[in-house]
Amino acid sequence: MLLYGLICLALLISIILFSNWRVRTKNAFLLPEKYTGVILGNSHAACGFDDQYIDGYINLGAVTESYLYIYVKLKAVLEANPQIKDVIVEVDNMQLSNATMKKWNAGEGAMSRILPKYQPYMTFDESSIIFKGNPRAFITNQQLLMQQNIELLKRPNGDQMQKGIFGRNSRHKTTHADSLLQVHKVPDSNPNEVPNKITVDYLRKIVSLCREKNISLIFVRTPILKAYEGWANEAVFQKFIREQFNDVDFIDLNNLPLKLNEYYDIDHLNIYGSEKLSRFFNDALNDDLFNQPDKQAFIDMRLNSLKSSQDSLAD
Repeated sequence: MLLYGLICLALLISIILFSNWRVRTKNAFLLPEKYTGVILGNSHAACGFDDQYIDGYINLGAVTESYLYIYVKLKAVLEANPQIKDVIVEVDNMQLSNATMKKWNAGEGAMSRILPKYQPYMTFDESSIIFKGNPRAFITNQQLLMQQNIELLKRPNGDQMQKGIFGRNSRHKTTHADSLLQVHKVPDSNPNEVPNKITVDYLRKIVSLCREKNISLIFVRTPILKAYEGWANEAVFQKFIREQFNDVDFIDLNNLPLKLNEYYDIDHLNIYGSEKLSRFFNDALNDDLFNQPDKQAFIDMRLNSLKSSQDSLAD
């Protein structure tokens, strides 16, 4: 009986490994050649940047994707699309939180929604991190992995990218920010939080991958209201960026002059705020943002000009 069980287990593992290999050869991450830039991040990026207003860029941001999953996706995208020259990665205070990352890397939701999409492209080390975080859920989701592999193998190359399966949020047309502000308070500061190690490691891997491929990389932070709970570790976030990633350009877009009804909620933009942010960012890109020696100063100058012009119209 034990021998039979071992044989069945070995057969199942072999089937999973074979299907993962077939998926990797499928080139599911193939993009149209018109895209030479990629935007990555969690839901802040997905809701914040509307790529129809950003020339040559595709937004592949997705809900609760940690940098481990983002790294796996970026590696696959760059391998399938040699035309990619620029990468924008959204950085967020909550990605430093150990409690948040425990859920985003290996929580029940991440296991069922995210892991089956990316597991075929993971190395043993990456799969081990997820497995150690939640062994039971990892094993349970191997059946879902098989189902998704079969579905993907039925599709033509690049089909999943075009349908947004590996990124993009649905666009929010409404706003709940005003009512949420009435119940949310500005969070207390927590200056002693230690940044999540997996976040640090995989954000660094993203940087190294871009340099290895000679890809230009910028970190950005999208507009967020002050009631957002992530602001509690702002001092930690700033120190993290300054000390551990001082070799990467960081652009803070939080001072973009937005109205409250251009937010969907406390930390996401709706379609109107997203259009404004995207048009602003596209103009900066077209004015040679990547080659500016001080990118934040360049952005701040443009933000001040935009605010002044809006103030003049208001008067």
